[in-house]
Amino acid sequence: MTEPQEGAAAAARDPAEEVTEEYDGPARLVVDDREIAVHARLSGHFEPIAGRYQWAGRLRAGDDTRAALQPNLDVRLYTEDGYAADATLREEDPWGGFRITGSGRPPFAVPTEIA
Repeated sequence: MTEPQEGAAAAARDPAEEVTEEYDGPARLVVDDREIAVHARLSGHFEPIAGRYQWAGRLRAGDDTRAALQPNLDVRLYTEDGYAADATLREEDPWGGFRITGSGRPPFAVPTEIA
């Protein structure tokens, strides 16, 4: 059994810094003034090297609306919680969903106070 580490090594692994915020639920994607209902599974974290919050995830759209989506498309995503953010659609996965990425304020709640 190993002893707990103290000092700089323990501080480097501060669990508070590893908190990941998530959203999993219904959302609306706006593409060229057209609203598309999707299911969003998103997560994010503060990226200290970049100096900003980065978030990403996957979107699932219905078969009737998937044709309006394509990789590298700039979109606005609204979640059921009332949050919104600009993002970019990325590659399509084998199941017809799309990866989505964004930086800055995400379309879901995140803590605003430092613990």
